[in-house]
Amino acid sequence: TIFRPYKKTTVFDLIIIGHLAFEKIKNPLGEKNVLGGAGHYGIIPASLFSKKVGIVSRVGKDYDFKFLRKLKIDFTGVKKVMSQKTAQFSLDYNNNFSDREVGLQFNAASSLSPKDIPPSYFNSKFIHIATNLPQNQLKFINFLRGKTKAKLSIDTLEQYIQKWPNLVQEALSRVDLIFINKKE
Repeated sequence: TIFRPYKKTTVFDLIIIGHLAFEKIKNPLGEKNVLGGAGHYGIIPASLFSKKVGIVSRVGKDYDFKFLRKLKIDFTGVKKVMSQKTAQFSLDYNNNFSDREVGLQFNAASSLSPKDIPPSYFNSKFIHIATNLPQNQLKFINFLRGKTKAKLSIDTLEQYIQKWPNLVQEALSRVDLIFINKKE
């Protein structure tokens, strides 16, 4: 555990299972390295609406929680893997900013599994399984069904839809809410 957890009886409003990562974003205006990952992008706005949010993720020895620590998020579900680096993603946008190439190096996050979910997180209203390989999302869905009454949600990427359409369709059909954009 990285930070002091909430009380065991806490009913969480939202738990996000997703990557805390480093992103290299490149577009016609330039290039920038930032904190990112679907878990990161989900947990920040969630923390603005509730102080009862938590995250499940794996990071490497190089991840700094300085920014997220200010948001009073529960980090009981985050494991720091000292022998590995944090996930690193690259997003290369084209001239019209609508199409992108995505590069993925999961590193420490490659071993994220349903067993990383603390039992206290089952007591949640919503659990969001953020962008991940559809086969991994299905593992989390199968694990959570029967262990929690939380509404489950997921999102995906157009690249995953193209590469694994049947798995993505199966995952989407097994949750309560989905988040996709018009292109997806």
